[in-house]
Amino acid sequence: MTRGLYQSKAGTCIHADINGALNTLQKSRVVELDDNLTVKTPILLEVQKRKAVASRIA
Repeated sequence: MTRGLYQSKAGTCIHADINGALNTLQKSRVVELDDNLTVKTPILLEVQKRKAVASRIA
């Protein structure tokens, strides 16, 4: 085991930063993980552009 790696219960080595990011995403319910530590399809969000509004500074 080297610095920066996390070993899962199944014995798989994962980069610690990736593990932390996946845990954060999983807690926020953005992604779901299966038992093989593969990412399932995330939720697709559609972002709408805002109309430009001219502002007047007096």
